[in-house]
Amino acid sequence: MGKNEFLTPKAIANRIKAKGLQKLRWYCQMCQKQCRDENGFKCHCMSESHQRQMEVFGQNPTRIVEGYSEEFERTFLDHMKRSHRFSRIAATVVYNEYINDRHHVHMNSTEWATLTEFVKYLGRTGKCKVEETPKGWFITYIDRGSETLFKERLKNKRIKADLAEEEKQEREIQKQIEKAAELFTEPPKPLEAEPVRELKPEAGVKIGLKLASSNLKPKERGEGSKLVFDEMETDNKTSVAKTNNNNKSVLGEMMREEEMKKERINRKDYWLCEGIVVKVMSKALAEKGYYKQKGVVKKVIDKYVGEIEMLESKHVLRVDQLELETVIPQIGGLVKIVNGAYRGAIAKLLGVDTEKFCAKVQIEKGAYVGRVLKAVEYEDICKLPQLRLQICSRQFINEAEKKDVVGLQEQVFVRKVIELHDKYLAYVNDCFQNHTLFHKALKEAFEVFCNKGVAGSSSAELLATFCDNILKKGGSEKLSDEAIEETLEKVVKLLAYISDKDLFAEFYRKKLARRLLFDKSANDDHERSILTKLKQQCGGQFTSKMEGMVTDLTLARENQTSFEEYLSNNSHANPGIDLTVTVLTTGFWPSYKSFDLNLPPELVKCVEVFREFYQTKTKHRKLTWIYSLGTCNISGKFEPKTMELIVTTYQASALLLFNSSDRLSYSDIMTELNLTDDDVVRLLHSLSCAKYKILNKEPNTKTISPTDYFEFNSKFTDKMRRIKIPLPPVDEKKKVIEDVDKDRRYAIDASIVRIMKSRKVLGHQQLVMECVEQLGRMFKPDFKAIKKRIEDLITRDYLERDKDNPNLFRYLA
Repeated sequence: MGKNEFLTPKAIANRIKAKGLQKLRWYCQMCQKQCRDENGFKCHCMSESHQRQMEVFGQNPTRIVEGYSEEFERTFLDHMKRSHRFSRIAATVVYNEYINDRHHVHMNSTEWATLTEFVKYLGRTGKCKVEETPKGWFITYIDRGSETLFKERLKNKRIKADLAEEEKQEREIQKQIEKAAELFTEPPKPLEAEPVRELKPEAGVKIGLKLASSNLKPKERGEGSKLVFDEMETDNKTSVAKTNNNNKSVLGEMMREEEMKKERINRKDYWLCEGIVVKVMSKALAEKGYYKQKGVVKKVIDKYVGEIEMLESKHVLRVDQLELETVIPQIGGLVKIVNGAYRGAIAKLLGVDTEKFCAKVQIEKGAYVGRVLKAVEYEDICKLPQLRLQICSRQFINEAEKKDVVGLQEQVFVRKVIELHDKYLAYVNDCFQNHTLFHKALKEAFEVFCNKGVAGSSSAELLATFCDNILKKGGSEKLSDEAIEETLEKVVKLLAYISDKDLFAEFYRKKLARRLLFDKSANDDHERSILTKLKQQCGGQFTSKMEGMVTDLTLARENQTSFEEYLSNNSHANPGIDLTVTVLTTGFWPSYKSFDLNLPPELVKCVEVFREFYQTKTKHRKLTWIYSLGTCNISGKFEPKTMELIVTTYQASALLLFNSSDRLSYSDIMTELNLTDDDVVRLLHSLSCAKYKILNKEPNTKTISPTDYFEFNSKFTDKMRRIKIPLPPVDEKKKVIEDVDKDRRYAIDASIVRIMKSRKVLGHQQLVMECVEQLGRMFKPDFKAIKKRIEDLITRDYLERDKDNPNLFRYLA
């Protein structure tokens, strides 16, 4: 048999390769090369061409991944539009059809790790209707093309026209029926009179006539005449009332027609509008915790899709209006009429009819102010957010940012919680004889509200800030040593009720680092005392990094003493500047940004001298300089007087540039210092636009732009001879939360691997419960996060699913 004949392994492999049916894990998307096995993929990764492609990827990985993700999404939806435009189909079926094309974009090069994540993304963005069933995920393409929408609108318009014509015909028929009923109504019968007898004279009969006087008295005549006139007046009144009723019915008919006209014009098949509160009813988002949660519509896209900012998490979702529901406020609350005759009007809710599913509202703003609508359907009105509370919270946040310290309200809040805990703990101990049942009730009650956010901050952050305010110099809490110890003891007791202890640890570590590095700690004994209390409460692992930070500071002082001795023994190495260096252990301290700052020659010599000294002590450690934490004392020779400026290393490097140049542009300073735009803007703003204007800026504005020029302000003066010029503060809250989330992912991975390594085979439910039990001491893990980490460990070959039972996992050694 020849080498490449039909049934040879080579020919079979070529046919498989041509169909694109080889394993996706051995496909390189950057090089668009399919390898046949693991060894071929390893050889390809070592090739020069692959290394060049990875260098290109390393320059901007985010943009490349986003490009592949957009291309994958576009081609996937194009395939859905062509093949399954109007059908509901399993997502796996569509995906298998899609990957039949050998040139398709592979999912492992996109931002979605699994097909499930991609399907949820399609549902979240309103591009497909997504359903989770026992048989898997099913998707339906939502066609929002211009041609389809145009046809849909024509169809709706035709239906509405037919309905309007039918209503008009019904009204005409009703009018004809009413007129016929009026015509054929029988009039009332008159009083029966005696029959008139005709007198016929008979033959031979004589008729005699006699005139007699009338027996009617004047009074009787008057009564008779009055009765006649009364009857006439009654007839007149009846006719007038009938005429008025006819006029009113005509006016009412005109008003009803006007209302129906407005209803036809303003009744649309879309109702989303900005600034209303809606409820998310998409079951596809239940795993993310958004099902039946409320949010505010921030933006409406193509009339049918809304960008919803969730009220609790502040996350922004894109949801189709079919998966949203209007929200009805309490009676007296403001609503917006989102559909119907009075669309867009602001109204006040007066009442709700739960039997007829409608509401009674009074219009508050617009051309129809004061008009009461008695039966508006629930779907036509929607709650408005409480703007006043939002405005108050924004003002509060702005004030807190201006002060750069924790607000007094948060301090009072924590103090009140401590007092509340003391009060009820005394009740349990004294009144209920320290019974365990009441201790349990107290614990459950405090766990409920201690784990809720306050003014946009978590309780863990508030406790860490409260401790920082007590332990730092110049804090607002002026307490004795005994009172500080007692307060710290109570704070640690409150920490037991908080589920996110790792978040408290990260915030506390950030603030502890600032106190230690900038010498703001009021008492070292108090710092060690609270660490001891935290260690007893939460375990040694909780405080290991913090204890390492305190130890680092002690070693740094000893190291500084040795450095000063080294300089005194080697006078030729003395840089001529007093230099203090704090050497820290990387693993203990929070991560800080480190840039290759171009230091001035004076500071370069200092760095080189200390590096030479440190190499005499150890040659196995690498020094990384964190210039963002450094401070410098420099002398400024101004015309009025010479002043001492306390600045950061960045600010000092920028100011020393003006020793050799009188005028520098923004781009010159940025090039000389080798800093990012954000850092250059911050330091130039602090030197030219803040309280102390060491530099003059052209043009003289309050903002920094790349076209600005700067000069040394030789006429600057101040009543103090020594001033500190701070940099604008940076909000580190977001970074702390990101770091905690990252550490949680690692902790969940480690816990899952630990459990599976000991159990070897375990069901999904048991694995999740054991993982929650292990990690519950530090934080409360989310079930969805655990599920996601399990999927990630499967892709990394730590675990595998059982072939017969997908809910059973096996550990891969």
